[in-house]
Amino acid sequence: YFYDLSGGEVTRLTTTTALDERQPRQASNETLTYLHAGTGMRNIYAHSLVTSEVVPLTNLDRNTILHTTNIKTKQHLAMLYHGGGYRTYDLSLDYSRRISVYRTPYASVGAEKALILLDEPIDPAPPVDEMQPGYRFQSEFADPPEIEEIETSTSEAVVSDMPALLPVEQSGEASQEVIAFNPARIVASRLRFRLDNFTTKFDNQALFEGLESSIGDPNQLNVNPAGILIKGNVRDLFEDHIVEVGARFPTTFDGSEYFITYDDNKRLIDRRYALYRRAFTESIDDSVLPAVRRRKTTWLGLYRMKYPLDVYKSVRLTGTFRQDRFHQQSTSLATLESPVERQSRIGAKAEYVFDNTINVSLNIMHGTRYKFYVEAANRFGLDVVDGFDFDASAGFTSIIGFDARHYIPLLRHSVIALRATGAASFGSEKMLYYLGGVNNWIFQQFDENIPQPSGDEFAFRTLAPNLRGFRYNIRNGSNFGLVNAEARIPVMKYLFRRPLRNAFFRNLQMVLFYDAGMAWHGLSPTGPDNPLNSVTISRPPAVEIDVEYFRDPLVMGFGAGVRTTLLGYFVKLDYAWGVETRIVQEPRVYFSIGTDF
Repeated sequence: YFYDLSGGEVTRLTTTTALDERQPRQASNETLTYLHAGTGMRNIYAHSLVTSEVVPLTNLDRNTILHTTNIKTKQHLAMLYHGGGYRTYDLSLDYSRRISVYRTPYASVGAEKALILLDEPIDPAPPVDEMQPGYRFQSEFADPPEIEEIETSTSEAVVSDMPALLPVEQSGEASQEVIAFNPARIVASRLRFRLDNFTTKFDNQALFEGLESSIGDPNQLNVNPAGILIKGNVRDLFEDHIVEVGARFPTTFDGSEYFITYDDNKRLIDRRYALYRRAFTESIDDSVLPAVRRRKTTWLGLYRMKYPLDVYKSVRLTGTFRQDRFHQQSTSLATLESPVERQSRIGAKAEYVFDNTINVSLNIMHGTRYKFYVEAANRFGLDVVDGFDFDASAGFTSIIGFDARHYIPLLRHSVIALRATGAASFGSEKMLYYLGGVNNWIFQQFDENIPQPSGDEFAFRTLAPNLRGFRYNIRNGSNFGLVNAEARIPVMKYLFRRPLRNAFFRNLQMVLFYDAGMAWHGLSPTGPDNPLNSVTISRPPAVEIDVEYFRDPLVMGFGAGVRTTLLGYFVKLDYAWGVETRIVQEPRVYFSIGTDF
């Protein structure tokens, strides 16, 4: 049928009452296409709106599952099942050309069987006992009017071009007996858990949010060393309950990490409960013998709620409790008598997340995802050893930030990945951000030539990668902004049309990238609060000079890289040049693991 939207008139286009015609598509202003299986195989037909002539367009050896047309580009796409999978083909069709179609033997035999089946009398339906009034449902609506009973009669034989259904054996007796309900045999639904995944891998990623390193050595950032992570998870049949347990041991063998998480996804609001413990030893002063070493133990408890607004958007609320304990290892009388320091913090974080990305292949995505977040942490003091002492707020940290990523398809298999991120820290105990380097850098390097702020206003430090072409700490501050752009090209997909079995060549990608960012203190990157443009030179006892000079707060990096899968890890090798104060620096090589930025 054709429905005129302007006049509201309905016009019948075909009169094939016994045929199956489906998926009508408008190919032009004068032609409609649809699927028809009158020959035993579902082919594409064209119907002229001017002459009402029907012309077959395809003569395929298999059924057409889906088809669509584009009036502007004159394209006609069809989906077929071929080679063990569903494949889409671009068909070049001439709507005015008539082709001959092959009629399968099944279609001819099916038409004869349809004649035989339709010519046989149809058994009348068994009588139905009238329902007693006591068994009817009660409602506020009146009973429907009585409907006249349809008289049963035999229908005339109709010749159909469609393949007839297989004959069904008719019998007056019921095929199965009705089994009486026995309440004693009821079995309640129980949770059934299974070991879903058990992995052992090599990485140095932060296992939880809120694990930024505390201020210890003022000249270094204690990033997570590479370690061996062992974890496994158990989940129930419907994935409503997921329990994950794991441990990680650094290759330096000076610490350990343990964690356990429980995800409750049974209701609309997903909940996560997590407990994490980390202990490691760090050197404070190696210039004396014996060396002064400090042991740090961190406990973190986490509770998170995630409420989905729709398929792509969600709101997340996270509450944390963190306790850090520091004590010097007893290598001398002075370290033996050193006090034990404890810090306790309670934190909250609110996030708005949007994510409609699709994983096309490894490290290749399409779509957009971003998040905005607000975070606050309060340090309080509680001492019950030497009396009772409680300080409700010994320090306060607040953070506002965002992270947005957009992926643009390029040349069918490639993608341009864009990222913009930034954050600002406020309060009496701020967050110190370090620009430079890459995430999950295997051979990490720290730039000690860039001055850092002095004082006790910073409680935590964290990295803000990626800014290739420099070491960690090319810029630092309580605020930062960063942009990244990458062109990811899977070269093997252009050389070979079929998927490769070898993961090394299948996931091989060439990358061109550009990074730019800045970090600063105070309100402005060029303000007087930034120690970047000033240095103090002292020659005691009488000489002390403050030198001020200009350094551009904006630093950039560009270069090329290779990504692939090696020994089960997605490894990245980058070669980058940095640009500082409009001067191109010497190139650097980065070796890291992990996907995306």
